[in-house]
Amino acid sequence: VKNQVTGSFILNAKGEEVTSKTFIENGLEWEYSVANGKESLKAVGPLHEGIVVLVNPQAEDTKISLSYKYIIHEDLLPVITNNNVLLAELDTY
Repeated sequence: VKNQVTGSFILNAKGEEVTSKTFIENGLEWEYSVANGKESLKAVGPLHEGIVVLVNPQAEDTKISLSYKYIIHEDLLPVITNNNVLLAELDTY
């Protein structure tokens, strides 16, 4: 995981040992866990800079799936129409 603005790694830079941990980065507490071949990362935001998630398979025939979830507080939404369509891009995630 990299900070999109600075390009610096937040988690698991090349050569870094992959272990479960809790750490502070960009003013947020992050919880990273590794169990049974599955990695999970959680942060309670808001994130003020974008992140990039890079997936690097450990073996050539490794199957990978990635899922993510985020919540936007309704007070932070710039404009919503009656159809619940967001009309402007957000810069906070």
